[in-house]
Amino acid sequence: MGGRRPKPAALRLLQGNPSRRKVGPEVTAPAELPVAPDYVTGRALAEWEDLGSKLLANGLMTALDTNGLGCLCVAIAALKDAQDAIALIGATYVTSTGFVRPSPHIGMRDRAIKLVAQLSNEFGLTPAARTKVHHEQQPIDDAFERYLKRGPN
Repeated sequence: MGGRRPKPAALRLLQGNPSRRKVGPEVTAPAELPVAPDYVTGRALAEWEDLGSKLLANGLMTALDTNGLGCLCVAIAALKDAQDAIALIGATYVTSTGFVRPSPHIGMRDRAIKLVAQLSNEFGLTPAARTKVHHEQQPIDDAFERYLKRGPN
């Protein structure tokens, strides 16, 4: 199927709807961060909690996004693991015949960088994607704020 992929309804609402077209079905954000998929462990789980809470606070996380966010978190963890291995072992190694070759971790890191960039764009986490998101913070509705606005009467 050609053309642009459709945006999620929450992202379209945050970016504004100048064409006034129907936005799509409303998908409500859960009250708390959903449970991470089974394959999200270790470093990826820490990323899950960090990114998930930020997306949830901005209304960009739903229960349907668990696998997409899980893949992003695993890719970030793989990127960090590959970078740590490069820092520990080095960017090159010498073969048994004396040739200097790049470390296999370089390729792993580069593939992880591409995947992280691609998946980050899906969640609006890149600078270019953020310029399209205009999120207004919802005012806190409490009795004291209402009193300040109305006055004592």
